[in-house]
Amino acid sequence: MTFIPISSPSLGSLEEKYLLDAFRSGWVSSSGPYIERLENSLPVLTGTRYATPVSNGTTALHLALLAIGVGPGDEVIVPNLSFIAVVNAVIYCGAVPVFADIEPNSLCMGLDNVKAVLTDRTKAIIAVHNYGFFSDLVPIKELLDPLNVKIVEDCAEAPFLTKNGIKTGTLGDLATYSFFGNKIVTSGEGGCVATNNFEYIEKINYLKNQANLPHKKFVFEDLGFNYRMTNLQAALLVAQLERLSELLEKRYLVIQTYIDMLSGRDDIKVIAPRNITEMSPWIVSLRSKSEIIEPLMENLRLLGIDSRPFFAAHSRSTRFQGVETLPISESASNECFNLPTYPDLKRESIEHICTSVLDYFNKVS
Repeated sequence: MTFIPISSPSLGSLEEKYLLDAFRSGWVSSSGPYIERLENSLPVLTGTRYATPVSNGTTALHLALLAIGVGPGDEVIVPNLSFIAVVNAVIYCGAVPVFADIEPNSLCMGLDNVKAVLTDRTKAIIAVHNYGFFSDLVPIKELLDPLNVKIVEDCAEAPFLTKNGIKTGTLGDLATYSFFGNKIVTSGEGGCVATNNFEYIEKINYLKNQANLPHKKFVFEDLGFNYRMTNLQAALLVAQLERLSELLEKRYLVIQTYIDMLSGRDDIKVIAPRNITEMSPWIVSLRSKSEIIEPLMENLRLLGIDSRPFFAAHSRSTRFQGVETLPISESASNECFNLPTYPDLKRESIEHICTSVLDYFNKVS
């Protein structure tokens, strides 16, 4: 039985060529020509003046919050549905994560969600483009700008996505990206922070390099971090970015194939806009009755098909006792799950996955 993973990177001859070139050059740590190439090419893709590579998406979030001065006693609004790194980055700063519910269609925080938890202690929000869906930040930005509340966009699951003429990562004060192995493009581990603010990017570059004073080797006057990307990782990412259009095209085809094969049923629904290019093709998300999800995923596992539940709602965690019920995000957490999505997933594999899903529903209906 062939196992179908939830994700698999598309790595070819170009990645091998660049990686071996970096290896043979001897530049294997945090300096080298591929780091320089990234620093030149990333701002073009992010649509910002500056972008700097870092060690992963979590450190990108931490650095972004530090750059805008988030510290002890501050509140940072985050979606109740997100990967835990979003919350942890706030706590790393000594700040308090404040959970906001999400909108049912976009799976992202909307204006009313933010208004409901906004206080005079709110320093920033982290707006996550959850599961590749576009978070509409225009009305949120209009609300927060006069209050000097900063916006960090987490674009890990929707990088370089444009909708209605707006690119993810360009409306916030800073944007963060992840290049983990399951993302649209990968460097294995890795991430970046993007911004139009020169002071922010200077501070991030300073802090990610152990806060080594510029032009003064081994002089450290502040608490810094080793949050740098290596030249080996950068070589892999440069190759992936050169293949970006190809990787996106293949992923959109995978998403569309799922939609075609699973449409027309009341018991399961692929969550996607009518025009799928208005979302990032990171991963296919489906919705069904909550009591179905776990036994369905177990049945798929026995058939050699990987799957994933949605992120757990933070309000349900014992870490955050006392958080009020946030029904939309909690329902999404209970009722949604993900199926394998990656560029090289073959049509026959998708047919096998969909047939297995439909057979299960026909059996239990």
